[in-house]
Amino acid sequence: MPNMRVFISYSRSQFYFAESLVVSLSQRGIATWFDNRDLNPGNLWTEVIRENVIRCSHFILIASHESLTSPYVRQEWQLAILEHKNIYIIFFESVELPIELQQYAQLSFQGSFEKAITQLLKVINSKMVVQIRPTKTWLPNGDKSIFSALIIAGGLTTLLALISLIIY
Repeated sequence: MPNMRVFISYSRSQFYFAESLVVSLSQRGIATWFDNRDLNPGNLWTEVIRENVIRCSHFILIASHESLTSPYVRQEWQLAILEHKNIYIIFFESVELPIELQQYAQLSFQGSFEKAITQLLKVINSKMVVQIRPTKTWLPNGDKSIFSALIIAGGLTTLLALISLIIY
């Protein structure tokens, strides 16, 4: 994936998870920007982060209670939206997304990390809009299911919902 560069946005509370994601993507030939590795001492970190959100082709938000309440993470994903980046939401835990993020691809990473990485790569490569949210259901064979998939054919549903909120 020659021109792909993925910005990873996360809360420090999920540092080890984010680091594992970066390593896994890197092993698969995907260039990532990860603050802990790519920020240098003495840099104006807010400006460097802003520049790298703008330069990235893809933006991954690791969604957790902490990241969704962080003003820094919010600034990152808002800039990614303004810059029309390919945005992917990875659920570290079950959380409610702000309405601005609900139209983007969503995947749960609460089960098998390798299966979730494979699914993420398929979504990135296909450029389809997918929502895979964590659920509390159990499969008949006893394996806990953490995926409930909903494929949306476009943003029409989100657009209609937003219009109805504005009108009413």
